[in-house]
Amino acid sequence: MIGAWDQSRNDGVPAKTGYKQLKNTLHEDAQAGHLFLVHTGADGGGPIDVYVDESVPESALKQTRRAEGEFLIRAPTGRLVVGGAEDYRSPNPRITDERSIVVLPAGDYRLRCHIGTEDEWVPEATSKAELEKLLGAEDYRYWRKLENTGPIGCLTVLFFPLLAAPMGWKFALVVTLIFLVGWFYIREAFFLKRNARYQRIDKVVNEAKKREKQTAPPTFVFELTPVPPGSDLRGGEIKL
Repeated sequence: MIGAWDQSRNDGVPAKTGYKQLKNTLHEDAQAGHLFLVHTGADGGGPIDVYVDESVPESALKQTRRAEGEFLIRAPTGRLVVGGAEDYRSPNPRITDERSIVVLPAGDYRLRCHIGTEDEWVPEATSKAELEKLLGAEDYRYWRKLENTGPIGCLTVLFFPLLAAPMGWKFALVVTLIFLVGWFYIREAFFLKRNARYQRIDKVVNEAKKREKQTAPPTFVFELTPVPPGSDLRGGEIKL
């Protein structure tokens, strides 16, 4: 579930609350405008764009469809948390953090939700052709060569069937895990972190991936418009 709620709502739910009771609590809070809830029906991720008291750009609308309904969302502190609803009313959030908080004028808002229509976003700027163009053919081949050393560590699982028969599966499992974890630790600590050329190239690749994510189409768009206190607008939730 994806949710939007004021940060003041993170006051905790009793630890022994059952699923049915928790579900009722979420529904009641949503109806009261303390929480806007999206039941996605699946795991997933992606950017959520939030527009406060401004029109959603046409470029964003082209990649979304409008969900039915308009919903009340209350933000008495002006700090609206947008993210995984597992963190709603949790004093110790695990998914959301400061980057999940939208700062806006305190008050009540009309929320319209737009749902992304892109089934699967395929990055282009970090494709093989684009990376080779960005890094240069020689650096790309060098970086790709070192990246491909990672899967070699998976070959250590072959130790398990070789050792299981003569020494027992428990001993074989321990030895296999030691070699598997050891390979990736040695690869990272002694080969990659100490390789200045690899680190320079990898930094460029990671920056390109970060820029790519920033241009990804939104999974959801929340459009917020201020409403006066005492509005007859009601809160709610949607299911995909």
